[in-house]
Amino acid sequence: MKRRSDIDWLRAAAMFTIFLFHCARFFDAWDWHLKNADQSLAFSIFTGFLSQWLMPLFFLLSGFGSWYALEGRSPGEYLLDRVKRLLVPYYLLGLFLLIPPQCYWEQVTHGNFSGSFLDFLPHYFHFRREPQFMGIHFGFDPLFLTYWSGHLWFLHYLFLLSLISLPIMIYLKTPVGRKGIEKLSVLCGQKVGIFFFVIPVAVVQMGLRAEFPHYLSWADFFYWICFFLIGFIFAGDPGFNGGIERNGWGSLILGIFTSFLLVYLVIGKGYFAVWEKNPQFGLGYLGYQALRSINTWAWIVFFLFLGLKSLNSRSSILDYCREAVLPFYILHQTVILAVGFWVIHWDLGVGVKYLIICGISFLLIMAIYEGVVKRAMPLRFLFGLKLKKISIR
Repeated sequence: MKRRSDIDWLRAAAMFTIFLFHCARFFDAWDWHLKNADQSLAFSIFTGFLSQWLMPLFFLLSGFGSWYALEGRSPGEYLLDRVKRLLVPYYLLGLFLLIPPQCYWEQVTHGNFSGSFLDFLPHYFHFRREPQFMGIHFGFDPLFLTYWSGHLWFLHYLFLLSLISLPIMIYLKTPVGRKGIEKLSVLCGQKVGIFFFVIPVAVVQMGLRAEFPHYLSWADFFYWICFFLIGFIFAGDPGFNGGIERNGWGSLILGIFTSFLLVYLVIGKGYFAVWEKNPQFGLGYLGYQALRSINTWAWIVFFLFLGLKSLNSRSSILDYCREAVLPFYILHQTVILAVGFWVIHWDLGVGVKYLIICGISFLLIMAIYEGVVKRAMPLRFLFGLKLKKISIR
């Protein structure tokens, strides 16, 4: 099967949206590595809205990519490719070069460390995550991601998620598995059949989120593996496209309605402290998690619909973006924090600071990628790119 251009365009668009999301984190009401002195309700709503569907969409698109990655490859070759693209950047580049500055800025601004960056380096691996279950602290989390990993947790999660899902993916590639996918595509071709996939997502949220409320927990793992496998399944049969197209505009309406309802409940009625900070099983909490699941899926269906309708063309720009997405992701947050560390102290309005951080950070990331990473074989390897001869004109 040929790669779908709409999926590659969506992946590039999702990456740029993550960039805009992290540039906005200086100014929202939620805790982050570095914070501007003044926060903005508008930016809080903006980042809250994006957090509803952005990472689920990224994992779903990664599931699409895994279908194509397994075409013409053995499971061993697939895993070796995942090691090169995900673990090499995380363990050889991220943990020792890109993440320590992020950790330093956070610990200094949160009052956990005082001193220079060089003074901090010997203490870097002492700052560890402490996942909890029912108030008990463990020295490891479900994916052994205990070191402070910044934004590169995604690479670690995606590798282990791909590894654990591999038997399921191999089965779905068999004739019996493909027959099951075909039956699902027929179901999703019905009037509202595409919303069948809300069920596994809602079950995970309703069943696990109260017990594992912390970020990067078992709840997150099973939540994101749902989207990863859904993307893999969608890539296996073009029949799903009919259900997406049939429900595209309806998904937009549903997404807008449920988004306003969530803002009303969480901010207007003050349920954030009850359902997010101190979650407890109950009818209200379960309804809230079901509503969040519906909202997330509605937006994802709408974006897939937009891709099918408007993003089917191939171009040299798409070819460029396809290779640049991974190194852009690896670089983006460290660069954003480096720029924001200075800009947030300027005597300017929140909106102006945001635009400056976005503009300078984007130019720096692209300059590093285009001028250095793309053209040096060792760096291509460290950033998970294919090794190939680069002609310099």
